Amino acid sequence: MSLDPLAPQSPASDRPAPADSSQSQSVWHRRLLPGSITPGHPEHAQAAAQLIVSTDEHLFKFCGGGTLDPWLELAQAEWRAIDGIYSHRFAKVLEIDGAVKALVLAFPSQAGAAALDWRMTNSRQAMAAQQWQEVFDRFSQIFRTSPSRQS
Repeated sequence: MSLDPLAPQSPASDRPAPADSSQSQSVWHRRLLPGSITPGHPEHAQAAAQLIVSTDEHLFKFCGGGTLDPWLELAQAEWRAIDGIYSHRFAKVLEIDGAVKALVLAFPSQAGAAALDWRMTNSRQAMAAQQWQEVFDRFSQIFRTSPSRQS
């Protein structure tokens, strides 16, 4: 069996199981993806924020008072933070030619989610106070924070 992703392959049922899953994952990535999947890092913040905002531009424009800029700033700060709501620690990114083109962000289990800063104080520290408060107030109109998560 060839590990060359471009070589003809036999059906999966005819192939022996790989010795370790990292080898299998590596072959799969090379075969199906034009780039590499890596853990998220703080330096991916700008690209990650753009991708996050692209998931619902209408919502984030509303939260940003008619523009995406405040939410882009918020998303970057939350991505860089260890306990941010978009923390890079819970992400994988697809990089093609050194540029982040896609990401997967998966929140941790309920126990792990308890350690996240749902009040978004990471972005509060990174943004102008009034701007952050306006964004947070609009966000809170849609997603009411539970009393157990307020500090």
